[in-house]
Amino acid sequence: MPSRRSTRKPTAASSAAASTTSSTVPIVKKEVAPDPARVSPTPSSDSTAPVVRGENESYNDFVMRKRQRNADHMAALGLLDAVHSIKSTIHADKKRKAVQRGATKAARAKSEPVEKRRSGRLSGVQVEPGFYVQSERNGKFAVAGALAEEEAKGNGNYDGRVNDGDDIDFGEFYYDFSDGENEDDVDEDEKEHSAKSKKQTTSILNTIRKSKPKSFAPTASALCDHFSTLRVDSELQVAKVTPERLYSMAMAPVDNKIIVASGDKWGNIGLWDTSIDPTSEDCVNAGVVKSKPHTSVVTHLEFNRTGGKMLSVSYDCTVRELDLETQKYSQVFATYGTEAVCDKFKDRHGYGVDGGVGFFTQYGCYDRRSDDCVFLTTSFGTVIHYDRRVGVTFHEPLCHRKLNCFSQHPTDENVFAVGGLAREVKLFDLRKFNKGSEKRALGKIERKPTVTQTYDGSVNSCFFSPSGSQLLTTCMKDCLTLTPFSTLKKGSGEVSPAQIISHNNQTGRYLSVFMARWHPTIDIFTVGCMKQPRQIEIFGEMKSGGKYEKKAAIKGDYVTAVCSRNVFHPKLAAIAGGNSSGRVTIAR
Repeated sequence: MPSRRSTRKPTAASSAAASTTSSTVPIVKKEVAPDPARVSPTPSSDSTAPVVRGENESYNDFVMRKRQRNADHMAALGLLDAVHSIKSTIHADKKRKAVQRGATKAARAKSEPVEKRRSGRLSGVQVEPGFYVQSERNGKFAVAGALAEEEAKGNGNYDGRVNDGDDIDFGEFYYDFSDGENEDDVDEDEKEHSAKSKKQTTSILNTIRKSKPKSFAPTASALCDHFSTLRVDSELQVAKVTPERLYSMAMAPVDNKIIVASGDKWGNIGLWDTSIDPTSEDCVNAGVVKSKPHTSVVTHLEFNRTGGKMLSVSYDCTVRELDLETQKYSQVFATYGTEAVCDKFKDRHGYGVDGGVGFFTQYGCYDRRSDDCVFLTTSFGTVIHYDRRVGVTFHEPLCHRKLNCFSQHPTDENVFAVGGLAREVKLFDLRKFNKGSEKRALGKIERKPTVTQTYDGSVNSCFFSPSGSQLLTTCMKDCLTLTPFSTLKKGSGEVSPAQIISHNNQTGRYLSVFMARWHPTIDIFTVGCMKQPRQIEIFGEMKSGGKYEKKAAIKGDYVTAVCSRNVFHPKLAAIAGGNSSGRVTIAR
């Protein structure tokens, strides 16, 4: 059997050993020194040379030494500095701080931690009757305790309102010394700030009042093309207009300036004049002035036909109107109950309208037929029409759940639409309503609509277009719908939308819901957007087919949050978006 040959090639060392063995020179055994515990080869001066692991070197030490050699090599080439520079730039873009210009939240006094409430029975303590919120989760409250016999005193006014119907100066709660404070005790800097704020407020309100707006009639396509080129890349385009979450917006009808009004969660209303130079000595809070005529959510702001007054509607069941000349809020309307505490309000038009626990005014607006009249929707599904000359003309139950919106047709002013939590949009004819309808409201006998549209989710808003040709609806079932008014007018019973646009409307708990709004005079509309990067979307009519599509998405480095509320300027090619931190973004 042939022997198996090795396939290994002879090395230089083996050849040398063979030649030494074959010679006559005697073999001398070389003494080997004891190896250290770990031996690392001497580092090479050439950083590109391969790193060799020492004979007794651990693998972990070898990897760490190799990484250090690579880091030293990159540092010598200057690559580490370049990497750090790029990372810091990217980090700054992603974590851009919110703009702090404008209004700020009031400082909150520090308080000691409050011990968790416990049952009086378990604690062995005799407690007075009363109830409290034990826990809150997903918008649901767990209430514990017993109902108190007496109503909470609050601030001494009915239902915790700012006052019981008296006029309110625009800046009364911010820079007037009207709370019994001695002016001698006020710091000089505060006095100077107060004087500047009053001067700035007067300038802004007079600008709106004295403005003579010119006609504004660009085509819808031209306006959409203009908005498609806009960006928000300057800090001067953003300001904090209200201290808390923004719920309503309106643009003053001024043809040479952009003045935005915003209402927030706790009844604050701010005005921002974007034309004021922030570097001027007379500028206060970047051109932002604020007031507090309400104590709860301001759901709607609207300037009247002449632009000399501004209507504000709130959850606190009050409707106020700001006179830009006198700089005072007057109470237009307020609701009251029939309990003993309301006896002093018996002579007021809103006496007996309040339906009790859970009742509040949700939305309101001027009557297109007269600025002396307003429409209001309530949490009980009723609609109130109030004429300040004669009082409540009707109070009708139109739905069994809260109505989120109201829209009166611009040309056929006897027709209006409402929508809300019942997942329906309903159309009604005002000519069928009458003054004796309060009995229907008390009996909760719902009036039958002329047309109904049913949705799979609650309806945030429904508004007629400026021309009256379309009804635009925003639904929590992630869609925007459009229905021609000609279809609604001819139809009866159930009418389906003509166009459904898929749109993510899931704003969650901490953002104001989306409400798609039309331009005041042109048939284009805007709506908030949940997409990244943050943007304000604008929709216009397609060239053919009568359908609507997205025409523009305004983005920029300073559009850093979801703009839940958006509004067009009535006289300029400009748009404003408001977010849930009270900041307003302007694009023009």
